[in-house]
Amino acid sequence: MPRVKHYLVNERYEDPGIFLQVENTGDYILFDIGNIYKLDRSIIKKINKIFITHTHMDHFIGFDYLLRLKLGKQQVVEIFGIYPVSENIYHKLQGYIWNLVEFEPQIIFLVKQYKDGYFYHYKF
Repeated sequence: MPRVKHYLVNERYEDPGIFLQVENTGDYILFDIGNIYKLDRSIIKKINKIFITHTHMDHFIGFDYLLRLKLGKQQVVEIFGIYPVSENIYHKLQGYIWNLVEFEPQIIFLVKQYKDGYFYHYKF
């Protein structure tokens, strides 16, 4: 059975977030993505699974910082959440002008959204 390293991203009463590293699997998992500036950049770049409980600002504002650190990296990030997480991610990505990016975007977000008893899959 793989060992799991885990810790809180922030202090009590700050933006919620739990980080997990599952040894020998390559999984770097984040539960909620509020303010993640306290996480080491090298860890953020390895995060490949994110569970978002809901998209209030204190649970979701770190998405932009994660995106910035992952630009130009060839990686798939799975995101799990409830409706409307896929719409929120779509609008965040649409909120930027991408004309200065000289490379083909290589980061892929695979969003698995739960709504009305079903899982819906999106790829951004």
